[in-house]
Amino acid sequence: DFGSGYSSLHMLKDVPVDRIKLDLKVLTRTGDIERGRVIVRFMIQMVKALGMDLIAEGVEFARQAEFLLSHGCFEMQGYYFFKPMPVEEFEQLPESISETLC
Repeated sequence: DFGSGYSSLHMLKDVPVDRIKLDLKVLTRTGDIERGRVIVRFMIQMVKALGMDLIAEGVEFARQAEFLLSHGCFEMQGYYFFKPMPVEEFEQLPESISETLC
């Protein structure tokens, strides 16, 4: 979960990873929201420039999804889309929805 805890730029440089999960807490916590947007926008650019895939975690509102899409982040997860569910429940979703989510 890049963007939270002990993750660092050092990790991006030295650890062989091809996919980064970006924690959106920087957008949802109190404080300067505009600074959070700038940070997320540049994190998206940096991860893409490094040739890594990116998934944004913690999307709770349409405005967050729209912001991410407008800056080139096309993989997202969070309560805005669905709450966590057992595999059996996921398998019961209409096929058109489950294909979109995968």
